[in-house]
Amino acid sequence: MNTPGKTDRTDAPDVPGPAPNRAQQIPAQLTGSGQVTASVYETARVVSLMPELEGHAERITYLLETQQPEGHWGPRHAGYALVPTLSATEALLTVRQHRPGDTRIMAAARAALRRLARLTVGELPDLPAADLIVGALVPRIERQLDDQDAVGPELRRLPAHLHDLIHRGGNRLATLTAQLANGAQLEGKLLHAAETLGEALRPDRVQPSAEGSIGASPAATAAWLAAGGSGSGGAAARHYLDRIVQENGAALPCAFPVTVLERAWALNWLLQAGVAVSVTEDVRRSLRSALGREGAATSPGLPADADTTSMVLATLTLLGEPRAPAPLLPYELSTHFCTWPGEQGRSVTTNAHVLEALGLYVRARPAETRRHAAAIRKVSSWLGDQQRACGSWEDRWHASPYYATFCATTALHRFGGPGTGKTAAKAMRWLLDTQHGDGSWGIWGGTQEETAYAVLVLTGLPDAEGPGHREAVRRAQTYLAQPAHHGEHPPLWHDKDLYAPTVVVEAALLAARHTLRRFAHTGER
Repeated sequence: MNTPGKTDRTDAPDVPGPAPNRAQQIPAQLTGSGQVTASVYETARVVSLMPELEGHAERITYLLETQQPEGHWGPRHAGYALVPTLSATEALLTVRQHRPGDTRIMAAARAALRRLARLTVGELPDLPAADLIVGALVPRIERQLDDQDAVGPELRRLPAHLHDLIHRGGNRLATLTAQLANGAQLEGKLLHAAETLGEALRPDRVQPSAEGSIGASPAATAAWLAAGGSGSGGAAARHYLDRIVQENGAALPCAFPVTVLERAWALNWLLQAGVAVSVTEDVRRSLRSALGREGAATSPGLPADADTTSMVLATLTLLGEPRAPAPLLPYELSTHFCTWPGEQGRSVTTNAHVLEALGLYVRARPAETRRHAAAIRKVSSWLGDQQRACGSWEDRWHASPYYATFCATTALHRFGGPGTGKTAAKAMRWLLDTQHGDGSWGIWGGTQEETAYAVLVLTGLPDAEGPGHREAVRRAQTYLAQPAHHGEHPPLWHDKDLYAPTVVVEAALLAARHTLRRFAHTGER
């Protein structure tokens, strides 16, 4: 890691600048269902559950081509390979039953099984439904291995530590399926992982959303159809899956559509950075209509949550359409805000976005300041308490601490009130200490996305400049200017599998480049 010395701002290279109309290219993309990267987990579940869906052969090819040389799928870091590798392994074993002579399938499955035997996961990453997924796939794979003659006896059972992961959390899947068998209603948020329920998924007790999905998930929707979902709901579910293939190709995302997430996050970051954008009435209307009494949901078929609600509220305020933050009330707890009622865990970025929504609203409506002052103080205090000793924050909705640190630091700086200076200084020092040699930032190696978050903090906090600050910004400019670092973005966002919301990440980069340009040429921050 580097802690470089000062240099004159005039020595900085040209900032990788968008063309004059680049600021309008992102709003122009906000016209459809949203763009996210494909998920190995979700694609493999549909391969196994619904081989009749158009693109089946291409999905199998996608699984074969995305397998890593060591035999796993996904990043090898922090246990993130487990969920996609279990899913792809089960899918390939299912495919082999219908293609016994396909040596590629069996070779890939053997490599995956050998990798699973060596894949030590001390603790599951905080991915939605990870415990349910492991609880569903481990026994399913072992049942299939009993019928696979081509698998050697040493690969017939998965390692004991995977079974330990299931029981360490109390085997929540077994508890849940027993409750459903006794007539319990499935919680709305669990619909997103309905494919894990097996025979407990009853099509007569669950119906698709207005979009035709079960829990906004291709895998959950395919599982519902495979369980016997029919009638008008069945037709809507098939149309939903066909639409995903038409818009995304054969490989499938974890959630669809993500229109609200894409529009709220992308526009928020561009507007906060001062990028001049023109937003159509259609996009504005979609954000307004996303808000209900309980807030906004990321996608039809998912329950409303405080994170999406906050970002929609904040973005509407930035667009000159402030809405009273009443939809956030159901999520307020004694010390902070939950992402949804009954949340198992806590989210730094959800609370940072709540602080932003409340702060922007009272700035636009000063007469409302007293009404929301206590909540603003509470969230600010809680966010400060979550800062790690090193100066960063971590969160359950993103693999990288750079995202959480960007969200928390900027929200506290803008709306946290007196006393947040030390918090910002610690964050700045952590950023300077963790910059890579090539000028980038990233938890597993430098990425454009994580570098953008660091740049937005470094160029966004007045009076925070210290030793190495200008040099760090200059080196970040150099990194972002290199064509070799342009292109696809590695998935870092949490769903059942890691994903990247492409347009949102591009908006973060555009915002960072805009602030770099101001920083380099005018000294404004």
